[in-house]
Amino acid sequence: MTQTPLLRVRNLAKAFGGTRAVDHVNFELPAGRVQALIGPNGAGKTTLFNLLTGHLRADSGSVIFREKEILGLPPHAVWRRGISRTFQVPAIFENLTLLENVQVALRSHERRLLRPLPLAQAPTRAAELVAAVQLCEPLQAPAYSLAYGNRKRLELAIALANEPALLLLDEPTAGLAPSERARLMQLVHTIATRQSITILFTEHDMDVVFEQAHYVFVMHQGSLIEQGTPEEVRANRRVQEVYLGEAESGSV
Repeated sequence: MTQTPLLRVRNLAKAFGGTRAVDHVNFELPAGRVQALIGPNGAGKTTLFNLLTGHLRADSGSVIFREKEILGLPPHAVWRRGISRTFQVPAIFENLTLLENVQVALRSHERRLLRPLPLAQAPTRAAELVAAVQLCEPLQAPAYSLAYGNRKRLELAIALANEPALLLLDEPTAGLAPSERARLMQLVHTIATRQSITILFTEHDMDVVFEQAHYVFVMHQGSLIEQGTPEEVRANRRVQEVYLGEAESGSV
C-alpha cells in the first residue's frame, strides 16, 4: 500500500512582473525523510518556501498538507497546522533572553500568546528545547549577545517548539564555518530522526547536501528541473551544467 505524502504541491506559481519566480512547480514530500532543495541564486527556492508558509500569496496552484489544503492560509495558521521554518537571516527576538524566545514560541503553539505575562510558566520545556539544539549559553543571556552560529541554533529551538511534522530550513548553514555547518546539519538530522520530523532544506554547500539528504530537488529559473537521490543528482549532466559545474571526471 502506497503511503500518502505528507505534502503535495501541484502547479504552484508566483510571478513578479514578468519574472516567473516559481513556475508551476509540482512535487511531493513523503513523511520521515530529510530532503534538500538546491539551485543557483535566484532559482526560486526562498520564494517557494514563502508560498508554502503563507508569507507570499500564490498566483495559482495547490498545497495539500496532511490531506488538507493550506494554500492561502496566513503564516500563523500554517504554523499551527504543523509546519515550521527558519530563515536565511535568523528570526529571533533580540531583546528577549534565550529562554523567553523559546517560551514565546511555546505560548503561540499552545494558543496562549495574548495572555498576560510573565513568560516563566513553562521554563522546563523551553530549557529542554535549548538543550536539544546544543545551545550551551546561559538561559537568561539576551539573544543579541549570541554569536551567529548560536543564533541559528536558537531559531531552530524556536521552530521545534511547534512540534512540527514538517520543518523547512532556508540555508541553515549560511554564514557558518565548514566544520560548524557539518555539526549543525548532523544535529538537525538526528533531531528529525528522533522526533519523526520531515525536513526540506535549501543549501549551497554540496558536501552538506550529499551527506545529509535522502533525496534532492533541483530548481532553476523557477522550475523544478530534476530530482532524485544524492547519487543520481550528483551524476546528472543537466544539474552539472546549470548549477554544480561540470567536473573534469564528468561527475560532481
